[in-house]
Amino acid sequence: TLQVKTADITGDLTVAVTGAMFSASTASISVAQASAGYELTVTYTPSASGTHTGTLTITGGGLNPAYSVSLSGKK
Repeated sequence: TLQVKTADITGDLTVAVTGAMFSASTASISVAQASAGYELTVTYTPSASGTHTGTLTITGGGLNPAYSVSLSGKK
């Protein structure tokens, strides 16, 4: 879980996850949600053995630069 909280953004935030074994609880965080603090959940659901990688990226809303987090998991 990642707490997304920011002020002074100009629009909604877009959430994207790469890596087939990872998913996010939402694809968009509104200005109101980001201002109040939004708990974003990233889920790892491996369907195959091995090490898996991905990236969580949050863009939009006037963020500069975008926020990016490397993801990894092992089954």
